[in-house]
Amino acid sequence: MVVSLVVAVTFTVQGLWLVLPFTVLEMTVLTACLHYCVRRTHTMEVLRLTRDHLIFERGIRRPTERFAFDRYFARFFVEPPRHPWYPKRIALKCRGEEVEVGRFLGAEEKDELIRSLRGVIARLEIPPPRQG
Repeated sequence: MVVSLVVAVTFTVQGLWLVLPFTVLEMTVLTACLHYCVRRTHTMEVLRLTRDHLIFERGIRRPTERFAFDRYFARFFVEPPRHPWYPKRIALKCRGEEVEVGRFLGAEEKDELIRSLRGVIARLEIPPPRQG
């Protein structure tokens, strides 16, 4: 952007002032695109599993979307890619409602998430020790 601005100011000083508005427009669009990309990298998803509920939250800085499901009816589905270039899709489904989990993750990260979810679910399936 600095190089673009230097070139535009140089042309403006030489009398070619029409270059400057287009350079400002270009820098504005570039800044907006950069802001959009940086903001998307801060997206977070939080998944909380308890014995009774499954809560999924998504947002930037704070949850903007929140889904609460009865754990008994909630299921995770791993859908294979439609094409070898596309990643797997991890979906959380419960009573007709579906939410994609980890949509911003890469292939290896999705595999790690699947392993982690299987481990957590297996631990939750073990009944607690009886008191008494």
